Amino acid sequence: MKPFDETVRDRIANKYNAWQNPKAGTPSERSAESRFGKDFFFVESTPTFKIARDSRVYTIGSCFARNVEQFLVREGVDVPTTQIKIDPEVYVSRPRFANTILNKYNPNSMAAEILRGIGDLEYPDRGIIALSPENYFDPQASHTGLMSRSQVDRVRDELDRASKVIHDCKVFLFTLGLTETWFDRDTGIAFNQINPGLMRPIRDRLGFKNVNVYETVETLSHAFSRLKECVPDAKVVITVSPVPLLNTFTSHDVVMANTYSKATLRCAAQMLAELHDYVDYFPSYEMVANSNRAFSWEKDQAHVSDAVVAKVIEAFLARYLDTGE
Repeated sequence: MKPFDETVRDRIANKYNAWQNPKAGTPSERSAESRFGKDFFFVESTPTFKIARDSRVYTIGSCFARNVEQFLVREGVDVPTTQIKIDPEVYVSRPRFANTILNKYNPNSMAAEILRGIGDLEYPDRGIIALSPENYFDPQASHTGLMSRSQVDRVRDELDRASKVIHDCKVFLFTLGLTETWFDRDTGIAFNQINPGLMRPIRDRLGFKNVNVYETVETLSHAFSRLKECVPDAKVVITVSPVPLLNTFTSHDVVMANTYSKATLRCAAQMLAELHDYVDYFPSYEMVANSNRAFSWEKDQAHVSDAVVAKVIEAFLARYLDTGE
């Protein structure tokens, strides 16, 4: 519990502490009320570290992670996840990014990538699932379908090589996506994505869980702690993706399900940043969620517009990228 005097000092020092303008007719650029009047809703945050241009940055997450990668590369930062070589034929549909296969959505699959990369986690038969003698599936790949055994092994080889560079990276960016998670009850493997129709042959092995705040914190905290032990000077930035659930496996309206998912991840992100002094939270979710919807979303109301993505990443780079000045 924080003492009274320290709490008051923090409130005074926080220039963004007011939701409404201090007086009617005298708008303050820092009040939430004034910021709602703009297309892009700027949210302040204070980084605890800088990303040096000679740092290697490892990104884990969905589309926001892929977008940040592109901007960092343009700034000359080494981002090894952009260098993965995957046969585009493995995708079920044309992806937006060549390395979309790396996308991770739920906390368990993100933690598994870290733990596999540092050598803490090995799954039986590499975690690959046989659906028939001809059809195999890697539950921790993204946007892939059924493959032959030789093909799925080649893909897993490339994914394993990609995660091995974790030891050589200094900054890790996590973008949390959703809480709805399927598990293989025989092996404990968390599916990154699932197509229920394809999984019917093994339906008796599958279980579903909508993970809560405490489970999310426990899962990621363990992965972060082990990462820090293996990479002592590691720094972590954690964000929450504003992209909503496109559908839900729960019995709730998808809007309710999405609210639960994002609220859970946002709370967990805050708790993780407070638990670990090497973890920062960056408010990309708040920036998009509070921006003018007509400006911030594409026509499908599911994907963030390029204009807002650029604004969010511009804010991220301004706070974290070391310009040498």
